[in-house]
Amino acid sequence: MNYFIQAGSYVLVILAAVLIVFIGISLFSPHLAVYLLRACSYGKGKKPKHYADYQQKVRIQKNISYSSDFTNNRLDIYSPKENSQPKGTIFWVHGGFFVGGNKEKATYWSTMMASKGYTVVSIDYQVAPERIYPGPVQQMQDAYRFLKAKEQDYPMLDLARLVIGGDSAGAQLAAQFLTIQTNKDYAEALGLEQVVPIETIRAALLYCGPYHLQGILEVRDPARRFFMKRIGWAYLGRRDWENSLEAKQASIVEHISADYPPTFLTDGNTSSFDLHAKAFERALRENHVQVKTLYFTKKMARSSMNINLIYQRSKPCWRGSRRYNF
Repeated sequence: MNYFIQAGSYVLVILAAVLIVFIGISLFSPHLAVYLLRACSYGKGKKPKHYADYQQKVRIQKNISYSSDFTNNRLDIYSPKENSQPKGTIFWVHGGFFVGGNKEKATYWSTMMASKGYTVVSIDYQVAPERIYPGPVQQMQDAYRFLKAKEQDYPMLDLARLVIGGDSAGAQLAAQFLTIQTNKDYAEALGLEQVVPIETIRAALLYCGPYHLQGILEVRDPARRFFMKRIGWAYLGRRDWENSLEAKQASIVEHISADYPPTFLTDGNTSSFDLHAKAFERALRENHVQVKTLYFTKKMARSSMNINLIYQRSKPCWRGSRRYNF
């Protein structure tokens, strides 16, 4: 018995030492926290029921390189097999806390959308801290320019009927990208070009994004707040990022204009950013932008559920995302 007590004590001491080292390193750099987040991040999830039925209707062109000064400059195109005529096109940005994730996360969602008659472009981009703000937004511009230049080579694209969306951090990136396209003063303040004609943007699909980046520390859980602090540090490139110009720019709620496209906005109610979504909704309505919302008031609904189509509570999101006629 004494042996087990002694061994248990050693384990506790070792764990305490590891925790102290982790906290100590994290006071001076976000990199260790980023490593843990990447190690724990989920992939494309569990395959939805009857997925093979959707898959057989879809053509997937994988890992197309687009011109960019940044790495991870690849995209996938999902389109209906039945014909290669131009289809309303969804430009999708994956999540991953700004520091991880990849386009594979959206594989099932993109396939199922394409099976319903849309073309889906799912992009990769270089994440933080290897590439800090506004790198991912610039890379979205690169991907769009590539598609526009190559539109004749990919006849299933119809960039005159464009929907832009994303999940989690990807939703924030998509929302900010749309803000740049629809608010000239904002684009000029960021020093970024408006590359997408407003009249071609039919809608926005935004799942569970942190639209008020300065507010991601407003959480009760100290562990979550600790990691959110390091995420902001990694993405914005400075330890004291909360009141920086970059954080204010990336908090897009105050930069919405009346030219913002009709928006489908949804979020979970557990470990997500539902308060951000509701503040964003108010800003859209104040600017007389058409907005449809989906929130959850009962049971647990995490942010990933809206893109993970195996969950019953994801079905309303799936239906809402397809309501726009484009």
